[in-house]
Amino acid sequence: MTSFSAPYGKFEQLMTLFVIVGIGFGMLVLLYSPNRPEYSVYAKIIACFLLLPILWMWLFSTRGYEIEQDHVKIKRLISSVRIPIEKTISIELREDIKVFDITKIAGSGGAFGWIGYHRSKKIGTPIKTYMNRVSPMILIHTERITYLLSPDEERIFLDELRTRAGS
Repeated sequence: MTSFSAPYGKFEQLMTLFVIVGIGFGMLVLLYSPNRPEYSVYAKIIACFLLLPILWMWLFSTRGYEIEQDHVKIKRLISSVRIPIEKTISIELREDIKVFDITKIAGSGGAFGWIGYHRSKKIGTPIKTYMNRVSPMILIHTERITYLLSPDEERIFLDELRTRAGS
C-alpha cells in the first residue's frame, strides 16, 4: 500500500474560507438580529440548516489516497471510496484543465475541494471528482466511470498506479 496526501490548492482554500465566513455571517445575522421573540426559534432552526452544507462538504472531502494491491482508496472521514484497478481502461496526468473548465453537476465545486459529479469539455464525459485542487490531476477511465483525483506527488502516483494496472 502506498499513501498520498491530498493538498488544497489556493483557489480551494479561498473558496472554503469564503463559504465558511459567508455562512457564519448569515448565522450571526439570523441569531443576533433584533427580531420579535416569537421568531427566535425559527431563526435558530434556519441557522442549524445553514451548517448542514459545511458539515456535508467537510465530512465527504478528500483526505488522501492509497494505492492498494487491487484498488485505489480515496480516504474521507465518512465512507471511503474504492476504484478497482482491474476495471481501469486508461490512466493519465492532466495539467491542461483549469478551475473554470469544470462545471458542477452535483456536489461541491471548490469549497472543501471538488467532490461529486462534474463536467469538463476538455474531458468530454461526466466525471466523478475526489480532489482538493484542480491542476495537475490524475484522470482514471474505468469501464463505467471517469474519475479525477489530485494526489500530492502526481507523477509517482501515476507510475505506481500504472505498475499495478499492468499498463
